Amino acid sequence: MRLTNVIVRLSGKAVPSMRETVRYYKFFLPYAIRYWGAYLFLLVTLVLSVTMTLAYAWFLKNIVQDAVTHNIVGITWMVGFGIGFYFVNVTVNFFNTYVRTVTMNKVRKDLKTDLWTHLTCLPQSFYNRYQSGDLMSRLNNDTDVAVGAIGTNLVNIIRLPLTAGAAFVYLFGMNPKLSLILLCFGPIALVSATIFSRYIRINGRQIQNQLGKISGLVTEILAGHALVRAFSLQEFFSDKYEREMGKLLTLQTSSARLGGGFRIGAQVAGTAALLWCIGMGAYDVASGVMTAGSLLAFISLMNHLVSPFTGMAQQFGGLQRSMAATERLWEVLEQPAEAAILNAAGSLRGKEPKARALPYSLELRNVSFSYDGIRDAVHHITLAVPAGKIVALVGPSGAGKSTLFQLIMRFYNPASGEILMNNQPYGLLQAPDTRKCIAYVQQEPYLFSGSIRENILLGSLVASDLDVVRAAKQANIHDFVLSLPQGYETQVGEHGVRLSGGQKQRIAIARALLKDAPLLLFDEATSALDSESESLVQDALLRLMQSRTTLVIAHRLSTIQHADVIVVMNEGEIVEMGAHDDLLSRGGLYSRLHHLQSNGLHSGHQRVKA
Repeated sequence: MRLTNVIVRLSGKAVPSMRETVRYYKFFLPYAIRYWGAYLFLLVTLVLSVTMTLAYAWFLKNIVQDAVTHNIVGITWMVGFGIGFYFVNVTVNFFNTYVRTVTMNKVRKDLKTDLWTHLTCLPQSFYNRYQSGDLMSRLNNDTDVAVGAIGTNLVNIIRLPLTAGAAFVYLFGMNPKLSLILLCFGPIALVSATIFSRYIRINGRQIQNQLGKISGLVTEILAGHALVRAFSLQEFFSDKYEREMGKLLTLQTSSARLGGGFRIGAQVAGTAALLWCIGMGAYDVASGVMTAGSLLAFISLMNHLVSPFTGMAQQFGGLQRSMAATERLWEVLEQPAEAAILNAAGSLRGKEPKARALPYSLELRNVSFSYDGIRDAVHHITLAVPAGKIVALVGPSGAGKSTLFQLIMRFYNPASGEILMNNQPYGLLQAPDTRKCIAYVQQEPYLFSGSIRENILLGSLVASDLDVVRAAKQANIHDFVLSLPQGYETQVGEHGVRLSGGQKQRIAIARALLKDAPLLLFDEATSALDSESESLVQDALLRLMQSRTTLVIAHRLSTIQHADVIVVMNEGEIVEMGAHDDLLSRGGLYSRLHHLQSNGLHSGHQRVKA
């Protein structure tokens, strides 16, 4: 206990605290239990490995002794034993390595799957705080490092003390005095090595963070490669990447320096122990206290008494690195999942929505929300959307239109007020159940890599090919798809890069049609399309809106004159509401926006955006 206190005082926090270590292994315990048979096998091979270590020392002692005494028969038997020992040792090492590697790969797969599943359940607010590249680094790099401590680290943490104990008992039987003196070198090696552990952990955490930062930078650059080329930013981002890689190199150099210091401390203790053992042992051989064979066996085995101390420090260093990576995983895994956040007020759950029969009504009662907790993005919004009606949201950029959409889709919870769908408060429904009732068509439709058919099927994974074709026809995309050599199996490319804006929009509409949800949220995006594409999209939208309750964020006021109600927003509040002609006659904000667009003033601050 005193030795541990000395180590902690010397290094600040040289080794993981018992509480940290218990928490770490408690976290991985469920993964280890899944493969208890493999770990039991590893324990058996571990015991065999320790036995082989002692057997090797016994072999050296006896074969040298037989050589000194000219015992040819004994030498013959020892050679045979040595050959058998070699094959057993090789077999044990092979199966130990194979089983350990396979088991670690399985644990790594399970951990990555669990982390990925948790990531998909986290709320939108979480993704606003983290770069996607950093999350990818945690999913790929950190999981690999974290798993190390229940693989080789765990085996060595058990093997090294067991080996040291067995070696000490064997050596003590040969030379008690030399064994006790030799034992003193172990703690010295442990102290010198563990001093570096705290800094290894800090440096490891910094390396993992920097890898995440670089991964985030690369992800952003690749996603915006067209913009990089359009603005000739290749050199700028190359320099930025080089600077970040330089920071990583500095941290890695520091890691190498710490590793070198660790190895030097271990080598000094090991070399001192070896020289002392050889000197004292030679004196004992000359004095007749021990034989030459015993000295050789002692020297071969004494490393297994001293090295476990430095090895344990090294395992603590590896554990520190694994815990640094695990801390980054905990940072994600300890985030409450969306269902837990959105239903924190209670476990009451309403009926899950069934197949759509009628359009749903939607009502917002005195809803307010703030992203930063300081300034409201929307403030005291009260709005009733009757079933089957079309309501358009208009207003300048930053008015709060997109925020309302995100609240309706339950990406966030209102700070105050409540939202009701078909007269059921959102608090009585799970977020996934709410979204089953909503079809969302984005301003910039997102397509996943894969075929056209696969992207449409995302609206309903159980839909038939006939359903897909029917939705495509209603979305005015079927004829175009048939004109392609591979038809519905045509690959769209990353983010749908192989298709035009109008084609992507119609595929997104087909996806929404296939979902057949009673409530439609549509962020209008026809202003950037050519006349023919716009006409096809508008025609498809009219079909999509039939028998559905529809909310539209309008960018061009000319496209929403048919809306039952137009809601005008400004600075997070509803300032006007009514039909198109009625709003024009009032001469308010809607009238001014309509006048600006009618006169063709389409500059960025004058156009209505989400």
